[in-house]
Amino acid sequence: MKDIHSIDLTGQTALVTGGGRGIGRSTCLQLARAGANVAFTYRADRRAAEQTAAEIEGLGRSAIALQADAASKADMGRVFARTVDRFARLDLAVANAGVWKRAPIEEMTEEQWEETIDSNLRSAYLVSHFAARHMKSVRSGSIILISSTAGQRGEPYYSHYAASK
Repeated sequence: MKDIHSIDLTGQTALVTGGGRGIGRSTCLQLARAGANVAFTYRADRRAAEQTAAEIEGLGRSAIALQADAASKADMGRVFARTVDRFARLDLAVANAGVWKRAPIEEMTEEQWEETIDSNLRSAYLVSHFAARHMKSVRSGSIILISSTAGQRGEPYYSHYAASK
């Protein structure tokens, strides 16, 4: 595996879902340090998204923060279109968006189950779907799906999360 510091993404464009905070934010910043322009989605925290975009721009890269529900086909279609319109290319898509909420299975509502599956699994499908369409048309690109060890070993109170990862 290559050290992130030896990867050169100069002139490339990356799209990261859930890029406004946490692992997604760190991913955006590392991609920018490697030379990529970065588009990223955020769900609700506009202030955090603006801070992430400012940090990317402070690294000398271009950034665009797009409010979207990563589990919405319409939102993700718009996100991919805006990214390609803004940067004229898409080289790397990272499916990172997701939720992790505690809920014992015997008390979990169907809505809690569906929110987790949609946020963690449907969003990965939509990123892959739209990225593959674009990348196939230009015959280039990479898709990265962020997973979790919880998908392999499970954890008490997080059965819905484990199933989605």
